[in-house]
Amino acid sequence: MTSESRVQQFANTPGHFVKFKADYLKAIPDEVDAAGCQRVFLVVSTSLDSKTDVIQRLETALGKRLVGKRVGIGAHSPYSDVTDLTRQLWKSNADIIVTVGGSSYTDACKAAMLIHTSTEPAKLNNATVDSLIDIPACPAARHPTVKLIAVPTTLSAAEYSPIAGITDPVTHHKNPITHPDLAATCVILDPALCTLTPPRLWLSSGMRSVDHCIEGMCSPRCTPEIEKVAEDGLRLLIRGLLDCRNNRDDVEGYSQCQLGVWKSMYAAHEKIPFGASHAIGHHLGSVGHVAHGDTSCIMLHSVLKYNKPVNGRVQAKIAKIFWEVSGGDFEAAGLKRDTADAGDLVKAYVKVLGLPTSLGEVDVTKEEQLDQIASNTLTDLWIKTNPREISSKEQVREILEISL
Repeated sequence: MTSESRVQQFANTPGHFVKFKADYLKAIPDEVDAAGCQRVFLVVSTSLDSKTDVIQRLETALGKRLVGKRVGIGAHSPYSDVTDLTRQLWKSNADIIVTVGGSSYTDACKAAMLIHTSTEPAKLNNATVDSLIDIPACPAARHPTVKLIAVPTTLSAAEYSPIAGITDPVTHHKNPITHPDLAATCVILDPALCTLTPPRLWLSSGMRSVDHCIEGMCSPRCTPEIEKVAEDGLRLLIRGLLDCRNNRDDVEGYSQCQLGVWKSMYAAHEKIPFGASHAIGHHLGSVGHVAHGDTSCIMLHSVLKYNKPVNGRVQAKIAKIFWEVSGGDFEAAGLKRDTADAGDLVKAYVKVLGLPTSLGEVDVTKEEQLDQIASNTLTDLWIKTNPREISSKEQVREILEISL
C-alpha cells in the first residue's frame, strides 16, 4: 500500500474498517462522522498526553464533539480502571470512544463498552464484571451501544479482536469478556504517530503479533489459505521490526509492521485458536506483571520447543521464513541452518531486538509465582487448543522451566 486506504477489516466483519497510512488528526474526525456519532470520549496514553502535543492537537480537531477524557489505563486492564471508565461513559453520555494507546487501553475500552449496556450504575461492582465473563453463556450481556475508534500506538492487535482481557485484582487472573461487536468500528493506523512510541515497547508488542502469526500457523485447525496470510504477516513483521530497530524514523518500516499485525489477526477472525504461548502469556502478565509483548518474547520459543514433536513440519516452514528474512543475523549469532529449529530462531531473533528471552530477565522465578501461573493457565481457553495436549500443571511447569 503506497497511500492512505480504507478497507473492511475482515470478510466476516461488516461495518468494521481499517484505515492504513492515515493522518490521525484528519482521520479521527472523519471516522466519528462516518459512524454517525457526535459525543466523543477520549481514552489516551499518559505519555502522549503529558510529553507531546499529540492529544492537545486532537482535542482541538474534535472541538465541541469532545465530551470527556481519561488519561492512563493500568497494565493488563485492571477491573478498577474498567469500572471507572464505565462510570465516565455514563456521566458523559458519550456515543463513541476514541482510544490512542496500546492494547491495555483498547481492552479496557471494549470491556467498558459492554458493561455500559449490560448493567446499571447502581449495581456496578466487581461481581457485576465477573457475571459478564465468558459472555456467550451469559444472558446479561447486551449489544454495545457505544462505538469505538482505535488508534493503536503498539502492535499487540487488540483493536481487531472481539475479546477484551481484563485482570481481577484479587486472583490476578486475566479474564475474557467477549462480544461479536467489541472490535473497533474503525482502526486508524498512523505510522508517523507511532514513531513516538518508545522503541522497546514497539518492538516487544510486535513480538506479540509474531506470536499471533506463529501460533495461528501451528494450530491443527489452520488451513492452507490462513497459513499463507499468516506467513505474509510474519515476513512483514520480521523485516519491519528490524527496520524500526535500525531507524526510529523509518515511517515505512512502521507501516509494514502495522500491515503485518492486520494479517496476523486473520487466523483469529477465521476461528483458528491460539495455543500455549498465548495461554501462559495471559497469566505470566497478570501474575508476574510482565508486559504483553514481553510474555511472547519469553514464552513463544519455549512453547515451540515443547510442541515440536507434534508439528515439526510447520515449524520447519517457520524456520525457513526466519532464515530467508534475517539469515545474516542468525549466522552472526552462530546458528546453523541444518541444526537450528524454529524455537532457536525465535529466541535468537528476540535477542537481536534487544528483548528478554527468559523469566529471570523479568524477575519471575519464585516458586509461588510459577505455581500460580501454571494453575491459572489450566483455566485458560487457549491451553485447551495447544497443538500438543496440556492437561496438567506439571506440563505447564515443563514449559516454564524451558524459559527460566
